[in-house]
Amino acid sequence: QTIYETDTDSLKVYNGTAWIGVGGLVPIVPTSVAVGSGSATASALGQVSFTTVSSVSLNGVFTSAYKNYSIVCSFNTTSGASLYMRLRASGTDDSTASSYSNQIVYSSSTTVGGERQTSTAWLVVNATLPTTVNGLNMTLLQPQLAAATGMIALGLSATGASYGWDTRGTHNQTTAYDGFTLYPNAGTATGTVSVYGYNQ
Repeated sequence: QTIYETDTDSLKVYNGTAWIGVGGLVPIVPTSVAVGSGSATASALGQVSFTTVSSVSLNGVFTSAYKNYSIVCSFNTTSGASLYMRLRASGTDDSTASSYSNQIVYSSSTTVGGERQTSTAWLVVNATLPTTVNGLNMTLLQPQLAAATGMIALGLSATGASYGWDTRGTHNQTTAYDGFTLYPNAGTATGTVSVYGYNQ
């Protein structure tokens, strides 16, 4: 069976258990959005716009319809903060101090460096500078399964000498997650974020 879904302006087919999009990446509309402060709204196609938030949480974006997901975000912060992420289940972040680990390579002008963070309560997904456009493209591997989750993130800050950020992260809890939270480690953030499911 095939339908054209007017709510999301997309073609969908029935795979025997759920309606899934046709194409490589399918936009996902959150079931709800929450902020720590500031404001956020979701469009009909799922893009969440957020303004001066201390955190923005997207709920109901990971389901059994897809195994892997792409998250695309553009943002700036008030204080040159880094952008962090936590996985989320039933409206609650996993902030366990030993859940996350990061392997990071970064570059600025002609300088390249790296660092490793283990047993943290967050994933570092991008470093940023204030008043610049910062971009992030992330792939999450099987967050909706009761198994460990992998993350690959590429980020940039479009300042004079572009700052590049490459993170490989893991989350070691065998919990099924349905959402995530993005937050700057200082100040507030403004921007947009979209989630896409990879068709199987």
